[in-house]
Amino acid sequence: MKKKDYLSSYIIFNILVIFICSFIREVFKTPYSDLGKIIVFFSIVNIIISIVLLVKKIKKNIYQLKIYDVLIVLIIVFLIIATVFARNVSVSLFGIGGRYEGLFSLVYYLTLLFISSFVDKKKKKCIVNVIIGTGIANVLYGLTHMNYNMVVNNPTWVNGFITNPNFFGTYMLMCLSCSMGMFILDNDKKRNIIYGITTVFLLIGLLISNTTSCLLGFGIVFIYLLISLIINKKFEKLVILLIITIFTSVCVYIFDGTTLFNDIIKTKNEVVDISNGNADDDYGNHRIRVWKKTLSAVPKNIIHGVGIDNFVYAFDDGAIVIRKYTYDKAHNEYLQILICEGIFTLVCYVLLYITIIVEGIRKKSDLYLILPVIGYLVQAFFNISVIEVAPIFYIAIGLCCSKEKEDKLLSK
Repeated sequence: MKKKDYLSSYIIFNILVIFICSFIREVFKTPYSDLGKIIVFFSIVNIIISIVLLVKKIKKNIYQLKIYDVLIVLIIVFLIIATVFARNVSVSLFGIGGRYEGLFSLVYYLTLLFISSFVDKKKKKCIVNVIIGTGIANVLYGLTHMNYNMVVNNPTWVNGFITNPNFFGTYMLMCLSCSMGMFILDNDKKRNIIYGITTVFLLIGLLISNTTSCLLGFGIVFIYLLISLIINKKFEKLVILLIITIFTSVCVYIFDGTTLFNDIIKTKNEVVDISNGNADDDYGNHRIRVWKKTLSAVPKNIIHGVGIDNFVYAFDDGAIVIRKYTYDKAHNEYLQILICEGIFTLVCYVLLYITIIVEGIRKKSDLYLILPVIGYLVQAFFNISVIEVAPIFYIAIGLCCSKEKEDKLLSK
């Protein structure tokens, strides 16, 4: 077995571990903190693997330093600084209770990205297929759960093996994006049928999540996909994809499986009010109020933030509490980074995302790699990062990275 096979197997192992932990937590009601502890362990393992990879490639004189490699290092440095100056250092290290997204988790994400960037191109499809498979398992469980809820007239809380419908929606969005990309890429009729079926199921999963931010992310992904299909003159697959999307959406709506279409109208009205200067703090499920409060605390903490996952400690008058619910996240990943980790960290993250996406588009990376990244980054404006979903995003963005020159040197 080639050495690169070990890397792809390790990435798949990570995906399965997170999936199994989510399954056990949902079915057997085990503590969510168990997954947090596993993430800490794997962050250490990832650091070791990353160092070994670097040392071996530098010794062989085949390591090519990329801009995103530098940005990853800078982000980790800024994260450590944010931890040193955190209002609660322990929380910054391990994350706040119920979230567990501290320094160890963020380092886990970033090293997972770095390791994924070394995966051989031939193995990337296998990893994506595993991601799609876990998504299908979540949908099937979610549908069963939904049927139970519909008996008591409450079809709105569907989360699969994920802790919350919003996070379930994000997972569905990434899996659906992968599935659509594979459907467009693959020309084998049998595999096309399989990917067509998985696309239908994953779209159902997205719709029953009732997560508006993920529907917006899907809309941007779908527009990007349609433009790509038109440019490449793949009109047959374009028509099939349109039929799948419209037919599936109509069916789910008819059977009262989603509230998203009503939510779209509500959101449209809120956007119109905001554009007319009539913004209500309760718009966006109170997000406007949370964002305003967060922005007011940014100037005092602009350099290194209040500490990783220290959002509840960011305000002099106490944590944000709305209807007895204490907000421990900004419900906008970019604002969350800004207030908790500082401006330099946010700039590096944004540059990291832009660099990898631009490189992927310029080099015409396969759609199944670019689409989930685009979808996640769009929904991140209204959602939060969690340890059971974020690793999939960082694996996807890592697979978008290109080490082609190294591959050619290794093959000589």
